Amino acid sequence: MLKKAYVVDLSLGQDFFDYFNKDIGGYLKTVYVNGFEMKYPDLCEASLVVISGSQYSINDDYEWLDYAVEYYLRCFEKSIPVIGICYGHQLIARAHGGKEAVGKAESPEMGFIEVKVLEDGPIYSGLPGRFKVIGAHYDEVKIVPDDFKRTAESDKCRVQSMLNASKAVMGIQFHPEMKGSTAKKLFTDEILKMKGYGIDLEKVISEMPDDRFGAELIFKNFIDEFVKRGER
Repeated sequence: MLKKAYVVDLSLGQDFFDYFNKDIGGYLKTVYVNGFEMKYPDLCEASLVVISGSQYSINDDYEWLDYAVEYYLRCFEKSIPVIGICYGHQLIARAHGGKEAVGKAESPEMGFIEVKVLEDGPIYSGLPGRFKVIGAHYDEVKIVPDDFKRTAESDKCRVQSMLNASKAVMGIQFHPEMKGSTAKKLFTDEILKMKGYGIDLEKVISEMPDDRFGAELIFKNFIDEFVKRGER
């Protein structure tokens, strides 16, 4: 019987689950969790928890965010592996450092961006030291929590990923789960907001390939290193 991965979906369209199911479903039984309903499954069967991105800002306060933070901290205390993507990445930082740990990005990243790996290790195995991937965020992590290490950066974002190996928690600002076609739709829905930041939507879309160039390996590597390791 496959172990369970709980995917906490905090996206407005409630459609992020399918992306993670595609990447993780071959290794673990994925279970959908609507983060806005504030009803979380017991962790006794969880081998992994994934916290999705969101169109909301991590700088704002919501009751459902408080519930999600509490659920994440329960995972942390029990050393249940966690992957936070974009908003989920920022949620991890806020859970440990409060609102001071996150904030508006000086330069929002919307498009196909280059990420630089800072620390060689199993998580980025199979990927080059610099690789391109989908980036889509207006907020970012400002303060890396204690016992976490920065593991990747980009020209516009100092904390593209962070890892607490002892607790098996990883935060990723970029979107390894997204293909270009998915991102193009997301960006089109954000056209007015992007214009407000001076971002050229047509240019962003024209530079967007559909291939993920192996970014999905990050999920497999994390599961191999932390989920399967815990079973040995």
